[in-house]
Amino acid sequence: MEKNMSLHLVFALGCLINQILLCMSCIQDERIALLKFKARLEDPHHLMSSWTGEDCCKWRGIKCNNQSWHVTTMDLRHEHLYGSVSNDRRLSGEINPSLLDLRHLNHLDLSSNNFEGIRIPNFFGSFTELSYLNLSNAGFAGRIPTQLGNLTRLRYLDLNSLSDTLDHLFVDRLQWISHLSSLKYLDMSGLNLGDASDWSHAVSTLPVLSVLLLSSCQLQWLPSSPPSINVTSSLTTVDLSNNQINSTFPLWLTNSSSLVSLDLWFNHFRGPIPEAIGNMTSLEVLQLGANDFVGPLPRNIGNLCNLRNLDLSYNNINQDTIIFSYIFSLCIGDTIEILNLRSNILSGELKDWLVMLKRITVLDLSKNSLGGPIPTSIGNLSSLRGLYLSNNRLNGTLPVSIGQLSELNDLDISYNSLGGVVTEAHFANLSKLEDLGMRLNSVVFKVSTDWNPPFQLQLISLQNCHLGQKFPSWLRTQRYFVALNIANTGIADTLPDWFWELSPVISVLDLSRNQITGIIPPILKFYSILTINLSSNRFHGPLPSLPSDVEYADLSNNSFSGELHSVVGEPLYNLAQILLSDNLINGTIPPSICKLQVLQVIDLSNNFLSGELPTCWAELRNLFAINLANNSLSGVIPSNVGSPCLIQVLHLGTTISLEKSLPL
Repeated sequence: MEKNMSLHLVFALGCLINQILLCMSCIQDERIALLKFKARLEDPHHLMSSWTGEDCCKWRGIKCNNQSWHVTTMDLRHEHLYGSVSNDRRLSGEINPSLLDLRHLNHLDLSSNNFEGIRIPNFFGSFTELSYLNLSNAGFAGRIPTQLGNLTRLRYLDLNSLSDTLDHLFVDRLQWISHLSSLKYLDMSGLNLGDASDWSHAVSTLPVLSVLLLSSCQLQWLPSSPPSINVTSSLTTVDLSNNQINSTFPLWLTNSSSLVSLDLWFNHFRGPIPEAIGNMTSLEVLQLGANDFVGPLPRNIGNLCNLRNLDLSYNNINQDTIIFSYIFSLCIGDTIEILNLRSNILSGELKDWLVMLKRITVLDLSKNSLGGPIPTSIGNLSSLRGLYLSNNRLNGTLPVSIGQLSELNDLDISYNSLGGVVTEAHFANLSKLEDLGMRLNSVVFKVSTDWNPPFQLQLISLQNCHLGQKFPSWLRTQRYFVALNIANTGIADTLPDWFWELSPVISVLDLSRNQITGIIPPILKFYSILTINLSSNRFHGPLPSLPSDVEYADLSNNSFSGELHSVVGEPLYNLAQILLSDNLINGTIPPSICKLQVLQVIDLSNNFLSGELPTCWAELRNLFAINLANNSLSGVIPSNVGSPCLIQVLHLGTTISLEKSLPL
């Protein structure tokens, strides 16, 4: 008897546990709502295949409250679901109103999907429990619904559409956003807010707003007076970059003691940068580049003791660098890591204020009017990764101490008046160097023929430097460069065979204006090359076949011979300019030239071409310049030369026996 009672008790207990387990699953109505939502989505790759079974709390992207089992989170962000951003794998389709049955939803993320052309549903404003809403780069279009103003518990709102070229989201009034009193994070970057003249007032009413991102929103003005509510007390990040704001520096922002990042890049801000900027003591990032600010730099900027990134590029800062000795002697010199003053009106010399930049990693002073030598002390900037000094008036020699910069990735000193000798010691510890720009200086390279550089360069730009008569053998060690420019470097040597076996990823090659001899291989193996310039050398032999991706080819002023078939006989769908003048090319101009559909400029002058012109010129609809002068062509000029082409230059020169002239 007792044994039977025990069995009954165990059975009853098992049923109770089973019932409890059945209850520990999502609410049935919410499960049905999710299935209805899924049914209207286009999911050709079955990425939501886990949405099966009774317990929707276990479905991918769905989370439930662990006590009530109501759905609280729906995270269908593309990267979160699938770990990939491939466009052809994104969800699309319609948003089913069945989601309204998810009354306890507080986190909704549909970002990085492809709801192309549909509007953000008005009923999203009924999810009154939402604290997080992310619809960024999801393809939505049209007016942002004002019903989103009902989401009074919302703390995070991301409508960013910068990466989505398909959508056209806009707002004509932003008053509704003032109801979101709990909002801390607001990103509307890429939306058209050009007609929302109330944007600044609406934003200023958000008492706890911390992050404001309004990049590329077609904004045109920013109030110079402070907002009615002291929103600056909570702001940590403000991004108003890439707009059309025409204003002086907003002085009310200088009252912010919490602002960590301020980005006003690429606007029309004008006038001086105020001394009060020194009050923004929490600033770590200050981006003021691409505006119309005028100099000088405020001295108080040196008091920004947390500043790591300062960008004042592309402005009109007119100042002698002598003031830098004072500014960087203050605490900013201990923290600044990125200093970008490119394209201003700076004068003076580099001198020893450089050593005050104790943590500098990127220094860009290019496109100014700096003079004098590069100081030896530059070798003390041990953290430097990028040094950009191009387009100045620097003179003297390159200090050997630059070889101590073991973290250096990019070095660009092009377009200066530097001279002297560069040896292996200048590169001794530059094992991380990838970009080397020294063009248009008078630097003389003196390295041994067996030098094995410590680096692997991606960009090599040495135009007008003196590399010596021998072809630089150290180039044989560089296997991954994308661009090589050694034009006008004094080389008078045969091009070695190994050169054509170098980097397969090269896109720009310029060997022009040397005295290089040799025969070019019939097929070039630089398959991804876009620009080839071998002009003004002593190359000879047959014309090579050009790589299929080439856009610009200049083989002029050499001794290439043979016919044009080898050059234009293959499909060259991207070739826009081909310059073959001053060679020994003979034969006729083949009709296959008309297959170069994007051709804009062709120069075949000063060769030995003969025969008649092809009659297919009308197919070259982009052609605007032809030079056939000083050949032996004959016959009739086809009437369709120049029509429908937009011919701007037609030079026939002393071409012989062409019988028909073109109307001008």
